[in-house]
Amino acid sequence: MNQHLPLVSTIIPVYNAEKFLAETIESVLAQTYSNIEFLVVNDGSTDRSGEIARSFGDKVRYIEKPNGGVSSARNLGISETKGELIAFLDADDLWAPTKIEKQVARFNELDRPGLVLSEAYYIDVNGNRTGENQLPDQKQLIENILLLGPETGLFASTGVVHRAVFEKVGGFDEQLSTSADGDFLCRATISGFDINSVPEPLAMYRQHGNQMHHNLAALEHDMNIVLEKVFATEDLPPHIARLRSRAYSSLASTLAIGFFSQKKMRVGISHLARAVRHDVYTPVSKFGRAVAAKF
Repeated sequence: MNQHLPLVSTIIPVYNAEKFLAETIESVLAQTYSNIEFLVVNDGSTDRSGEIARSFGDKVRYIEKPNGGVSSARNLGISETKGELIAFLDADDLWAPTKIEKQVARFNELDRPGLVLSEAYYIDVNGNRTGENQLPDQKQLIENILLLGPETGLFASTGVVHRAVFEKVGGFDEQLSTSADGDFLCRATISGFDINSVPEPLAMYRQHGNQMHHNLAALEHDMNIVLEKVFATEDLPPHIARLRSRAYSSLASTLAIGFFSQKKMRVGISHLARAVRHDVYTPVSKFGRAVAAKF
């Protein structure tokens, strides 16, 4: 069996995460895999995040930059590290102790560079488990990203990427915030890289009210960019190309549901009309699931 033990560069981008950051850092320091380079990138925090990261001394390499968003923080981290493999962790999430060890073992089974994700538990602000995120196969994962479906991999805290992927497809799109992960996974897939998995929960994704995906304006901005980039790609794989109408309809439907829930009826109706123009069946399905979730 291949026992290659590559350097794994772990990058935590931080913006005002003082409440959870110490616990997050400790979960990296507790890894059973020892060949880890550990970098915290402080993206212009105005709270005690920098002080907390520095309190770990030389166990953690720390750099700071003006606020530019999570994608710019990750890209800086990639440029400042040397690992063959690059792992990401959001500043409010946690890793199981064997996460990197098991993902490196999975890389050692592969025939070529790619990505390895894992499943994850959902936890609340107090660390209590509230559910589990199951990782679909690559084809379904990309479909879920483009159609804003469930189970999109929680890449921000489960993903480990071979550096060769970044060398071919580039880093994270700094125009994006909520959809930067999905955009990167789509670009990697279209470029021919495999998204592999360890089919067990190895991370804990914390759900709370401050996360970016609750921002409808950011979602609309980001996903319009992602969809435009994906469907403008030449020689797009047929199973992705056929999703175009449904993808635009799904985005408009999701926005309509969000605005209706905020009692913004006029803008919600406008998005619903746009959804129907793209594909009449998608809004019916989306609204049906939204109603069912309330009962």
